[in-house]
Amino acid sequence: SLEPLLDLLREVVEGPASSVEFVPHQVWLGEAEAFAEKVRSDASENKVFLLENMSAFPEELGERRVIRQVLPEADRQSSPTPNSVDGSSNVPTLSTSFVRMPWASREGWAKRSFSFLMPDILVQDSFSAACEDLTLHTGFWPTAPQRYIGPFIEAELAAFIEALGLPFKGGDAGDDPLATEASGADNAGEGDGPRIPAPLLAVIGGGGFGGSHGEEVLFRKLELLIGLSKLARHEQDGLSIALGGELAVAVLACAMGVGVGKLGSYASKVSMKTAVTETLLEVLKDGEVTLRVPTDFVCQEVRIASPSREGAVSPDPPEPKKGKKGRESPAPSPPPPPVEPPALKDKTFAIGPAIAQAAQTPILLGFVGGQECFLRVDAEKGLLTLAAGEPPPPPLMPSP
Repeated sequence: SLEPLLDLLREVVEGPASSVEFVPHQVWLGEAEAFAEKVRSDASENKVFLLENMSAFPEELGERRVIRQVLPEADRQSSPTPNSVDGSSNVPTLSTSFVRMPWASREGWAKRSFSFLMPDILVQDSFSAACEDLTLHTGFWPTAPQRYIGPFIEAELAAFIEALGLPFKGGDAGDDPLATEASGADNAGEGDGPRIPAPLLAVIGGGGFGGSHGEEVLFRKLELLIGLSKLARHEQDGLSIALGGELAVAVLACAMGVGVGKLGSYASKVSMKTAVTETLLEVLKDGEVTLRVPTDFVCQEVRIASPSREGAVSPDPPEPKKGKKGRESPAPSPPPPPVEPPALKDKTFAIGPAIAQAAQTPILLGFVGGQECFLRVDAEKGLLTLAAGEPPPPPLMPSP
């Protein structure tokens, strides 16, 4: 409950607020219309109403707790008896689980709960709460309030930007969020030696593109890649994005025709290949972003066990057959003892030569400003950049 914070809140708002009142759920929900009239009346000017903690509602958190009775394994076939003859008990135990609620139910609850009150503004001033997907913070319904961040989050973001030395400032630092050219020149002149470029490195991976909704997942990942590339406008030395996981496999397969491992159905669809090439063009067209793809993969050898060699359990030996004169044939020899297979070891396979071979033919991504744009490939380092106007020279084969 938030009621113990009432006295502390009175001390904080003393002066600007004429009064502070605690409102339990029974009041603002049970008497919603009357409470809404009270809040919106002119007599409530400069008054603070502290509502009870919203986390009591599962619709706000997005999870509902479900409690079930579970019988012991041995007693599931019989009815539960609290006390048996031998003194044992098979009383069912309680099993607790949490079920995720759909957003339609959560937003419908918010719409009904605030149908009379209809707040205009929600100020979020807790960094930890802002990182959670609470309904009141992230849900959308017709009368949802406008969301704003408070001064504590502003101060924390400003301290974070200052600690990282990013070339822009927080929203409360002035109209121009970008750093001035003078400050950039001062930073560039630090030290006696020449300045070493230091581009921002971002790593993006992920997978799940081979499932039933794999194409949709890949589309969302490509949108994330485009959004991540927009950080380059705030970086003095540009942005370098390293692709990993199945995302790198999808880019190599759809844009360059380099197949690595087991590919999903997306690799053979023209729509997915077009989406990947258009994403590469959008990311690389300004020349401020460099993409990196893996030049080798670490794989594990998979062996198919042989029943005779790997010591598989053989069926029962056949009964001895009797000969023509009633004599039994000799019993078959026992199977050989099982042989332990050698331990599997990771192996590194270089794909740089395959990337260089695929780039021997110019890879056209599209057109920008009426010019043809091709993919420039450095197969040894795994770098992808853009070449406008004329096709780039074929990449050199990486050294073994």
